[in-house]
Amino acid sequence: GIGRCVAHEASSLGARVVLVGRKRERLVTVADEIGADGGAAEIAPCDVRDEAAVSTLVADLCARHGVIHGLVNNAGGQFQAPLDSLTQSGFETVLRTNLVGGFLMAREIFVRSMRKHGGAIVNMAADVSRGTPSVAHSGAARAAMLHLTQTAAVEWAPYGVRVNAVAPGF
Repeated sequence: GIGRCVAHEASSLGARVVLVGRKRERLVTVADEIGADGGAAEIAPCDVRDEAAVSTLVADLCARHGVIHGLVNNAGGQFQAPLDSLTQSGFETVLRTNLVGGFLMAREIFVRSMRKHGGAIVNMAADVSRGTPSVAHSGAARAAMLHLTQTAAVEWAPYGVRVNAVAPGF
């Protein structure tokens, strides 16, 4: 629900909101809610784990809307599994969603818009300071997202891009 609430708030503040996700039905539901509240949101179904799909999406958004001022990387998902029963496939799937997707979105938006115009990126992470029992795959991805955020903040600051993370805890 964090992404949904962020989209509602951004729209209420006058932002042009583009909702990105794999499941069209969920995007339509949130866009309809925002519309009922007097705002507007566009939907853009996309699997952020797919580099070519992300590149095409961002190119299309830049062509249609011009400058992209902000990105909230909120894609995520996990399932409960203790480490001794976690499969490589399950581990990699969660990392691709929670980390790789955010990297791809940030990189493409930086290269295609923010490098020239500046902007702000907010990455959703998690408080992983005490470990993440039964969701180590998600904790590993979120810890890596914190490092990615710090690195992007340093590398992209000269271009006027502010990069932060929000790390909800238990």
